[in-house]
Amino acid sequence: MNNLTNESFDDLLSAAIDEPSSRFQFYKALVELELIVIGTVADDETLNLKYIEEDGELVLPVFTSWEKFDEIIHPSIHM
Repeated sequence: MNNLTNESFDDLLSAAIDEPSSRFQFYKALVELELIVIGTVADDETLNLKYIEEDGELVLPVFTSWEKFDEIIHPSIHM
């Protein structure tokens, strides 16, 4: 994740939510991250992403680390 830790990225996300002027720093950090998504690769040109329904809307879960992925996808392991 380059020099960015999950904690500092979470801080950038929180700041971006609360203060629109902080969003540039958040997006700048976001493009440098390795992101984890759920899906399959059909061929060299097709990625089938798994969306979930949350409060009647489709949402694409995106994780910034395998640890965060495991905490959400396998919560019983982390209790």
